[in-house]
Amino acid sequence: MDGQQKLKLTVDDHRNKGLPAIANLFDDLRRELLQFDSICEVPTRPYVGYKYKNSGTGKKLRLFAEIHILREKISVHLRPIEYKASNINVYLFPDTHLWTLRKGIDISTKNELKEALELIRQSYNDVI
Repeated sequence: MDGQQKLKLTVDDHRNKGLPAIANLFDDLRRELLQFDSICEVPTRPYVGYKYKNSGTGKKLRLFAEIHILREKISVHLRPIEYKASNINVYLFPDTHLWTLRKGIDISTKNELKEALELIRQSYNDVI
């Protein structure tokens, strides 16, 4: 591209940002997310987004999770709802960020995957 940086990243570009263990963890997470009903995967420059698409109503796609792959962890941004008890710390981003997905979790091991998926499912349920 004439020396210009790629403008759009693919899912694989994001996957390859992490160490091999994190890439494998993303593969497992992604496999589970793609089984949710009526969703689409949207890779953007900073993250891989997961959106609910309601084909019956004509409503626009609704974002319920952003997956940010870092070298040693996966940061998941979620909708700003009250989440049921979890052993995973759910943190809040400052209001000044003006983000739609204002809560987040970090996962770095397969042991955290099941609980992370439950929190992501709660975020998904908020948009359906």
